Amino acid sequence: MIRLRRTAFVLGLLLLVGSTCPAQESAAIYKVELVTSPKPVDVFLDVSGQRQYEKFLGRTDGPILLDLSELQGASGFTLVLKREGYFDKRERISLDYFQKTDRYPEGGRIELTPQSWTVPLMDFLESHWPWVVVSLVLSGIVLGGLLSRRARVSERLRKLERFSEDAAGEDPLLQTVLGEWRLVRILGKGASATVYLAVPDDTLDESGRVAVKVFNEEMAGSQEFQERFIREAKLYQALNHPGIVQLLDWGQRGQLFYLVLEYVEGETLQGARVTTASEEGRALKILIELADALGHAHDAGVIHRDVKPGNVLIAPAGKAKLLDFGLAREVVSSFTKTGQALGTPLYMAPEQIAGGFVDHRCDQYALGVLAYELLTGQKTFQTDESEVAPLLFKQLHEEPRPMDETGAVVSEKTSLLVNKMMSRDVQERYANMGKVQEALREALKALP
Repeated sequence: MIRLRRTAFVLGLLLLVGSTCPAQESAAIYKVELVTSPKPVDVFLDVSGQRQYEKFLGRTDGPILLDLSELQGASGFTLVLKREGYFDKRERISLDYFQKTDRYPEGGRIELTPQSWTVPLMDFLESHWPWVVVSLVLSGIVLGGLLSRRARVSERLRKLERFSEDAAGEDPLLQTVLGEWRLVRILGKGASATVYLAVPDDTLDESGRVAVKVFNEEMAGSQEFQERFIREAKLYQALNHPGIVQLLDWGQRGQLFYLVLEYVEGETLQGARVTTASEEGRALKILIELADALGHAHDAGVIHRDVKPGNVLIAPAGKAKLLDFGLAREVVSSFTKTGQALGTPLYMAPEQIAGGFVDHRCDQYALGVLAYELLTGQKTFQTDESEVAPLLFKQLHEEPRPMDETGAVVSEKTSLLVNKMMSRDVQERYANMGKVQEALREALKALP
């Protein structure tokens, strides 16, 4: 009896251990179904992100075992689908997609483009040879569909040729594909990054265009830059406001770090100014919109730190949008060090120049300088732009020329609030952007 009890206990223990083993399977390994046309196709995982190393996963005539455990921390991954006679198809998928479903795509199927209109016809005949006679009857319909696809391929080639002509000799990155996006034109270039117009690579549809900001490769090698890049992307993702250019995606390919941003047509405020009393009201409305956007960022714990006319876009509808949070910082971030002065000199607050403690009110100072320029058409301090030191000295120790002495037509209420925003003593500025908006609205209401 004792021996039987011991045997039963041992068997129970073995069953318990055996039943728990499957639970050790990683949550990052998924058995998934990829629905493609044609079928089957070979499936690869783009491991390097540079099309240099692709890991074979299987074929779409059966389930695919997908191990994402090595991709933790990435925003997504890329599957490459291949079949002889067809152009390779790249599908960018978010990292958490297969936590919700085991099928991709949720609706429809992944369509591979044939290299020739005869390829799908031969595929069809090989798999349906008993029905060749029937297929001949239907060949008119099939041929029409193939010709339509051929027309789409021809249209794609035509667009690629046009993009190549537009980009000839300008930049080695033009026509490069980063993630899902093909870079087709330069929108702007700065000291640290270049901004490109890009279109979806799968469709080349210009209605889906975006702005892709690519940081200079020389900067990308430093650990500090990589930390700043990741921080910038996370800060952008925390912001959702109509007055802030939206971050759509971000990624890395080798030493290329890039942000995919909402594309906004329009002009910056660079060089803009009020020329009549009636235009003061329009200027105040723009400042109210910018104060609202900055207030949203500050509420999310973010300081812009580089507010200036060149970082403000006026969309065709007349709405102002803030861009370039490349110098943004969390308000309570230990990453910002005392003695670090980041920004554009003319718009930097005194405490920012001195490298001391900086809070959200440095953005208020910069917005005040922007307002001064917009309303007067003049800089707050007249110095040789090539000599930064004299400018910084004046910002630390002098007051800007009073607005009523510049010849500008500006109301007293507006002049006073702009001066308060530009106070050298941070404690004399408005407490927050909400108070700035209140003062701007009062000035707007007081206009004749």
